Order: sequence, then structure tokens, then C-alpha cells
Amino acid sequence: MQKICAGIVTYHPQIRDLRKNILSIFKQVDKIIIVDNGSDNFDLISHCIAEISSKICILRNLKNAGIAKALNQLCEYAEKNGYSWILTLDQDTCCPEKLICEFLKYKADDVSIISPNIIYRHNESYADYSSRGIQETDWTITSGSFTNIKAWRSVDGFDEKLFIDAVDRDFGIRVKRKGYRILKDYNIAIFHELGNLKCRKIFGRTIYVTNHSKIRKYYMTRNAVYLDKKLGIHYSAVYILKLVLKTLMFEEKKMSKLGAIMKGFSDGRKMRKSFEKQNNEK
Repeated sequence: MQKICAGIVTYHPQIRDLRKNILSIFKQVDKIIIVDNGSDNFDLISHCIAEISSKICILRNLKNAGIAKALNQLCEYAEKNGYSWILTLDQDTCCPEKLICEFLKYKADDVSIISPNIIYRHNESYADYSSRGIQETDWTITSGSFTNIKAWRSVDGFDEKLFIDAVDRDFGIRVKRKGYRILKDYNIAIFHELGNLKCRKIFGRTIYVTNHSKIRKYYMTRNAVYLDKKLGIHYSAVYILKLVLKTLMFEEKKMSKLGAIMKGFSDGRKMRKSFEKQNNEK
């Protein structure tokens, strides 16, 4: 029988939320792995884990190594210890009962990821409850993703150059190009925190305003520009325009965030040139 584990990335977590997360998935998997990305409250995290069970292990990064690095560490641990599938979770994600049992119905060699229906907190009234069953999708967020370790290995894992933001989009596109399917299971849902999400209605359309920090705006912009070249998807122009407009129209600290977007655009272009140079040298 194939072994299954769960992996959680922590970064200055609220211990109460982390405890709820662990307890929600604890009985559904064979092992829980935690990668901590340089949290100031690491001793509290360790104490919380020790109180719950010995089947939880923790790997510590002394500084924030980024979400992509931490996800690779989780998958590497799973691979080395004989786990064929891993459920990756954010530190504040609580799983419904029988999540793994539901996902196991659709597990197959050509499936890379099985994802639940993601409902964003503060957006419940706008969420899509109409879809049913299992559907294919192009990519999905990593929180709540049930990932095939063989698929992860086939694309050499998550791109650590991205650090944070678009890590999931990049990974999803690459495993799809390898011939794997990504499934979204609308029979089960999890709630996910997306920045400080606020939804606005303008001319009958729903506008999602995430209110991310200037640091996140930087990475969102930089990585979008880089992935245009790396993946040949050409979505950054519209994406960045929307980011700028939402920042100007709805968010606070507009100037510092716009400065971060400009810096991200510049650094993204440098990453593109470096990528081109590396490819030309091959």
C-alpha cells in the first residue's frame, strides 16, 4: 500500500491556527512534515508539535528560504522516505474530514495534482458553489494540493528562483507539459487566506483586491515578467496593468507599492536576460 504524508510550511505562524491545521489532517495521513522558514517563534512551534504526536517531524531553515525551497524540501523528504503522494498545506489551512479519502478516488499515474475547491476567506458570498464533480484545470494553488511525487520529480521540482508568488502556476504548467493531468475536486472544499482580500462590484463585475504588501507586489510583478520568457505564456502585461490599477484605485500605501511594482518589473527583465543567456550557452 502506498504511503501518504502531509507537508506544512511555517513562517511566524499563529500557534493556535497551526495546531488546528495539524489536528485536522493528523488522522488522515501516515506522517506530517513541517518545514519552518526562519520563524521567530520556532520554540513554540516545536512545543506544539511535541504535544500532539511523534509522527510529526520538523525541518528548520535558519532564515526564510522561500516557499519554493520549502516545498522542495517537503517533497524530497517524502521521496527519500517512500511516500508516493504528499498533501501540501499553508500553516493556517484546516482540512475537512475525509479529504484524503475523497482524493484517493482519483489518484492515478498520469495525475500530478488533485486539488479541492478553493474558497477564499472574506469572499464566501462570491465563491463558486455551482460546479460539481471532478474537472481538469491548468494549475492550482499549493495549499490543499495532493501532489504525485513522481510528477514533482519529473520536472525537477519547484523553481526556487521564484521564491514566492507564481510558484504554483509555474509548477502546474510544467507538469501539464509533461503529460500529467491536474484535477480539481469540487466535491470538497477548503478555505484559503489570500492577502487581505476585499471584493468590489463594479459595473456588475467582481473585482478581487488582495491588499498584498509591497514585498509581495514586488515578487508578483518580477515573477510574472520572468515566467513570460521561461514558459512562453505572455500574460504579464495584462496582469501587471490590473495590479497597478487595483493598487491605485483601492489600496493604501499606493506609492510604496507602485515603487515595488516598478522594481519588480526591472528585476524581472534582468531575470529574463539571464535566462536567455543560460539557454544560449547550452
